[in-house]
Amino acid sequence: MQWALNLGITFIMARVGFRFPDTVQLMSFVSRVLMYGSGVIFPIDQMLTHPVANAVIEANPIFQMLRMYRQVLMDGTAPPAESWMILGGWAGGLLLFGFLFFWRGEASYGDEQQ
Repeated sequence: MQWALNLGITFIMARVGFRFPDTVQLMSFVSRVLMYGSGVIFPIDQMLTHPVANAVIEANPIFQMLRMYRQVLMDGTAPPAESWMILGGWAGGLLLFGFLFFWRGEASYGDEQQ
């Protein structure tokens, strides 16, 4: 699922980056927000007690992926079905949307004039 998620994001950013080359700066900002909002640096799920903030954090696909990795590698347990569904939804949705978005712009990729 991580591969599908990454590929979907790659398809989207490839087309956006082709049209607007300066989006490299935007992507680095978005990746930092996803990283810091996922708890990769600190256990964010233990620090937030507000239900809306927790819902936003748990909807982050990177948070779900890290939590699933931690459960398997550190706890030796299988992740719950909810985590699989959230990450699967993100991975499948981004892969499908990204592929279709990239494919729609395919005819213009070889053009010298954008």
